[in-house]
Amino acid sequence: PAGVYVHFASKEDLLFQLSRVGHEGARDALAAAAAEAGSPTDALQEVISAFARWHAEQHQVARIVQYEFRHLSPDHQREVLTLRREIDGVVEAIISDGVATGEFAVSDVRATALAALSLVVDVARWYHPGVRQSPEDIGRTYAGFALRLVGAG
Repeated sequence: PAGVYVHFASKEDLLFQLSRVGHEGARDALAAAAAEAGSPTDALQEVISAFARWHAEQHQVARIVQYEFRHLSPDHQREVLTLRREIDGVVEAIISDGVATGEFAVSDVRATALAALSLVVDVARWYHPGVRQSPEDIGRTYAGFALRLVGAG
């Protein structure tokens, strides 16, 4: 630990850098997956699957990034909240597109996006390498949950 801390101004700064890099990586990966999809259904499936896999594969970092937020300074919290809103926006846009095309039956896009993302974030809380489901299995399962949330046919 002493060798790590010399590279950061404080433990809080280390936490912030982990949170910032983790959220930026997630945002960029989700936006890229959404952009490559051919339909809102495909986009939601790929984005949720990728996010769930990441929370399983990177469960230790994900747990820190998702659950230690309260230990950030107010300025750092604001910066991370901005990144979280951008991630939310990716999923909200997919769901809005799906409602517009008739692929999804959702009355509250924002609440539905929040529910889907909350399911995925929770993977970091319970996942560990001894779990019998692989990250890929978890990704497929959670993508299916998300499709049911939006009423996809």
